[in-house]
Amino acid sequence: EHDDMNVFASQVLSMRQRMKDHGQQDKPLMISEYSILWPYYHNGQACGFKDEYGNCFDPPRVANYLANSFDYLLNQAIDPELGYKLDGNRLVQQWLWSGVHYDGLQFSHR
Repeated sequence: EHDDMNVFASQVLSMRQRMKDHGQQDKPLMISEYSILWPYYHNGQACGFKDEYGNCFDPPRVANYLANSFDYLLNQAIDPELGYKLDGNRLVQQWLWSGVHYDGLQFSHR
């Protein structure tokens, strides 16, 4: 579910609902960092990490998730009941896609 847009949208809505429930709807919401955390190359092998269906988090899949999430945040994440009124009822006002590429990255599972 790492790149599931339904999960992503649900998390955004849940955060905005929480903000409303706690009297914070009139504040902007910023997603300080998000991305696909699994590296494509692991220990020199392409597709070192796979999802629950055995599919690889390859570059086209990551790019698709980036494009879909940006489209959601720019064009779909609007709700007059939960959104920030000063920004046209948008749910999220700023976000940062985090991308790291480092050929020497190693992971150890302990």
